[in-house]
Amino acid sequence: MSEMDEIMRTTAGIPTPDNTGEADLNKKSVHIPAHPQQTLDLHGFTVHEGVWEAELFLKRCRKQGFVKVRIITGHGSETGISLLFSHVGQRLHALASGYGDLKVERQKGFFDIIILP
Repeated sequence: MSEMDEIMRTTAGIPTPDNTGEADLNKKSVHIPAHPQQTLDLHGFTVHEGVWEAELFLKRCRKQGFVKVRIITGHGSETGISLLFSHVGQRLHALASGYGDLKVERQKGFFDIIILP
């Protein structure tokens, strides 16, 4: 698959926001953007605040019809993974398992999330 094919891949049923932020729920297949449509940077937040803000961010993004979003936590020091990264990751995976509408892609210091219908 070429790079352009990968960028243009579609998944049935996922709403895509138009320029106004509204989702078109009538589309059969929807483009998954190559880059996040919204980003939340949690640098400077406590673990409790970060987990809370991440969940609120996902609720807002779902309501606005965004498909791909990113949550940045930072990866921590050279000696280990940050507590914020670990706890936010645990919460994201719990939400994905519980509701079944999220696909969480763990990266170094951030999470890319696909929000399913």
